Amino acid sequence: MKKISLILIIACLLIFPFRAFAQDVIDFLDQLINEGTMEEDFDANNPAAADQLINLKSLELIWYTDSYVPYDYPGRALASEDGFITVETILETEGGNPANLQYSWFVDNRFEEEKSGYGKKNFSFGVRRGAQSSHIILVKIFDDAGSFYAEKSVTIPLVAPEIVIYTYGGNAHFSAHSKNYSTVLSDKKISFIARPFFFGIKKLTDLSFEWRIAQNKITANSANNAILDLTLKGKEDKKEFEENLNLLISNKAFTEQKALKNVLLKIY
Repeated sequence: MKKISLILIIACLLIFPFRAFAQDVIDFLDQLINEGTMEEDFDANNPAAADQLINLKSLELIWYTDSYVPYDYPGRALASEDGFITVETILETEGGNPANLQYSWFVDNRFEEEKSGYGKKNFSFGVRRGAQSSHIILVKIFDDAGSFYAEKSVTIPLVAPEIVIYTYGGNAHFSAHSKNYSTVLSDKKISFIARPFFFGIKKLTDLSFEWRIAQNKITANSANNAILDLTLKGKEDKKEFEENLNLLISNKAFTEQKALKNVLLKIY
């Protein structure tokens, strides 16, 4: 662009012998350059410059967490206290070089400067709130030239750990409709199996299990504390009766993270 301007100026000096008039022409050309008119015409005819622009096609955010779920659980692990969440950017563009894009990450409107920058497409952080709340994650994507900008946010719900208890053996059945009671036969061995969900752990042995029946603490008699083998004595009159089975599960490394499950046993 500078070469073109210089050639035009020299030509004007040669063509117009009067300095005052030549100076007017030079000032006019400088004004065109400063206003960008000549640059716009030049860039519009420059395919290489157009190819450098990055155009947005689609932008999505996906997230996942490291909270514990049983190996055969078909659903999604949900985030809870003492866990970590990873958010990934699914960005589709055309033209230009996506490596030139910067990513700015925000958690609940707080800028995460250390985890932002060029190519920072993924973002991980520790859960900072309790159950029944959420984290709002926002990413802003832009280039240095200011020709590209996009943003996307996602709300991540936070839950409390949960326990599901089911039974097998002793002609027992567990209601699939109401997970709060179980019907069992007296004087028959029955096993209660606990399945914890959404604790901030890696394996079951990171949890402590405290079983109680009728408020009396009982020890799981198996190698796996998540399984309680029990034989319930019936009454002499053979009448049906009820007992409460309670299970408290705690995270050994983070004792404030716990869950309680009550199951009403109908024994006959």
